[in-house]
Amino acid sequence: SYLFALDKYLSIISSTYFICGIMDTLVGAIRGMGYAIMPMIVSLLGACALRVVWIFTVFQEYRSLDVLYISYPFTWTVTALVHLICFLVIYRKLQKKTWNICSIVVWLIYEKIRINKKKRFHTVFRAFNLQCFYCDVHTFFKKRG
Repeated sequence: SYLFALDKYLSIISSTYFICGIMDTLVGAIRGMGYAIMPMIVSLLGACALRVVWIFTVFQEYRSLDVLYISYPFTWTVTALVHLICFLVIYRKLQKKTWNICSIVVWLIYEKIRINKKKRFHTVFRAFNLQCFYCDVHTFFKKRG
C-alpha cells in the first residue's frame, strides 16, 4: 500500500515537475527585473494558499491520493501563468522606460556632437532610426569611420 502510494506520487510529480521549473524561472526573471515582493506574494498565494483551498474544496469532494497529488501540478500551472502575466506586464513597462532612457542618451550625444560639428552631423543624425540606442550610436561611429 505504501509503495503503491509512492508510485502514484512519483508518477504524477515527476512527469509534471518541469512546470515547477518554469514557475521558478519566471520568479527569477521577475526578481532580476527589480521586482522582488510581487513574485513572493504570487508564489505564496499560488503554491501555498491555492493548495490549501484545493484540499478544503476539491479534495473534500473527491477523496483519493490522485486528487491530492494532482494539486501540485495544478497549483504550479496556475502560479506559472500568473507569473507569466506579471512578467509580460513588467517587461513592457521596462521596455517603455528603456526606450525613454535611450532617447535621452541619443539626444544628449546628438547635442554634444552637434555643438562641435554643426552641419555634417545634423544630416547624418536625421538618417538614424531611433528605435535602438546601440544600433544608432554604432551606425554613427561606423559611418564616421
